[in-house]
Amino acid sequence: LGVKGNFDLGGVRARLNVAVYQAWYDDIQKNTIQFIGGTGATVVQNSGSARVRGFEANFGLTPVRGFDLDVFVGYVDGEYD
Repeated sequence: LGVKGNFDLGGVRARLNVAVYQAWYDDIQKNTIQFIGGTGATVVQNSGSARVRGFEANFGLTPVRGFDLDVFVGYVDGEYD
């Protein structure tokens, strides 16, 4: 779910993008690195199911043509079930 918008902020062009998400996964596999005798090996493991949720936001200003100021923030919360 998200929103994107461009607007005028006191004579300055501004934009705002915000998104929130949640996803569920079943029967997933993940790659892990295991050290055996001092040597790393990639092992594929069955991980069952997982839930991932988070948000992303971006706010930007264009005070003059050709010069943009942007701020980004994001957060991810994932969990294996």
